[in-house]
Amino acid sequence: MEITLTSQIGGSDAGSKFRKPIVTLRKSLKLLYDKSYSESIEKIKVFLRISGEIENYKEPTGVYNYRLDKKNKTASAEIIISNESWKQSTDIGHLLSELTTVFFNSLLEYLTEKDTEINKESLLKDIENIVIVNNNSID
Repeated sequence: MEITLTSQIGGSDAGSKFRKPIVTLRKSLKLLYDKSYSESIEKIKVFLRISGEIENYKEPTGVYNYRLDKKNKTASAEIIISNESWKQSTDIGHLLSELTTVFFNSLLEYLTEKDTEINKESLLKDIENIVIVNNNSID
């Protein structure tokens, strides 16, 4: 399954904190490329929006804007991180790991509501064992 991560960072203040953890998260998600979790979904798009000194997203930290494109076999959603959340965090890698876990749990719940078949247990296990472990191992 192809899992992509697109980030939009609202300022250089956030950019300096998130650059390395985002690259690590992208690399970790690519490790799942050869795995298959669904015949209905071939691609998951993760949109990461981080508030900063220039752009401040109005939503609180969380997962928003779930989408399912059955024709293109794609599911997506947005992770929004408020200024308050990342500025209070002492470990940005851990914060991204927590939000990645929330993202996948929430997206899978949404897909279940939409009657979309996906191997939730296997995907969540791989997210935890591959992606989260890799992202938590950086400084």
